[in-house]
Amino acid sequence: MALSGRKRAVIYRSLKVAAATSAESVMRTPWCTS
Repeated sequence: MALSGRKRAVIYRSLKVAAATSAESVMRTPWCTS
């Protein structure tokens, strides 16, 4: 599965954005709600 450098950079960036978004939503969600 050989990816070109540009494609790998795009995938890596989108993964970073997705991780940051999910982390932000988790932090924004109050933990005490059940």
